[in-house]
Amino acid sequence: MWRFKAVINRFVILWGLISPLCIGLIASVLKLNQIRWFPAYYDIWISLTIYLIYWIIVGILQAAAIFWKFHAERLAYKWFFTTSITGFVVMFLHDFILLKVLGADTRGQGLLVLIVTTLPCLAVLGGLILGYCQLRLIRNYYKANRELNYLNILWLFINVILWVICFAGIFISSFSMLALIIFPFVSIIKGWLINEYLRKQVRHY
Repeated sequence: MWRFKAVINRFVILWGLISPLCIGLIASVLKLNQIRWFPAYYDIWISLTIYLIYWIIVGILQAAAIFWKFHAERLAYKWFFTTSITGFVVMFLHDFILLKVLGADTRGQGLLVLIVTTLPCLAVLGGLILGYCQLRLIRNYYKANRELNYLNILWLFINVILWVICFAGIFISSFSMLALIIFPFVSIIKGWLINEYLRKQVRHY
């Protein structure tokens, strides 16, 4: 029976802080410029700029953490490109389809369509797509066994939860502060999973 054994180390804690700090940085810049931004913002160029900056910074910091902990240079490079490109493309396609293909105006009734339909789908599909791409990447660095199959399921679940928490914090003002508290702890679990996958199995190539 697989049991969750908490492994708290500097890598896991660092991993848990990367995404929340990047989100906080972008939120601070938007607040200073008095922009009430949200996914599928009516000005798609602002959204694309935010997505590009966020995913590049997250990809760089996460790749640096992996290289620092496991000294796996190729894995770190692939992680950066996989995370940055996948995250950006998923968000871009969502906004492009909603704003340009369907012609929704998120300043009016389109915002209701976003909140009720496309955003929940984005949270689930985005989390699964990014999680699956990252999982396929790190699967090359460990020997699959029955125990790690449980981790695979948890990995995908945690990725979806992270996306749900992030979007809920953006649109539900009363949940924003709670999201800032919950998000790092859930992200720490993802860091723990990476540590479990790679700490004994990483190959330096």
